[in-house]
Amino acid sequence: MEAVEQVDGKFYTSKSQFRAVGKALGLVEVGNEKLKPKVRMTDLPATKRKRRQDLKTAIEKVEAGHYERHFFPDGTPRRKRAAVPADGSHDT
Repeated sequence: MEAVEQVDGKFYTSKSQFRAVGKALGLVEVGNEKLKPKVRMTDLPATKRKRRQDLKTAIEKVEAGHYERHFFPDGTPRRKRAAVPADGSHDT
């Protein structure tokens, strides 16, 4: 290791001495910690079971000829937006 200055003003060429001084002074060495792997919500068993069941239900509905209309939260049906002319001349 190249000579590195610790907060006590001395230079150290040994990592073990450098760390020992830092630890004695109550310092925390940053950058060498091991992070826990992140667990995705989609990897949880309960989420996978629910997704499979939802897909199974949807496929059964489609095969039975059922379809759902889409509504806004207030109960009014959603309608397709009117097409905007290519030249951009629309009333707004």
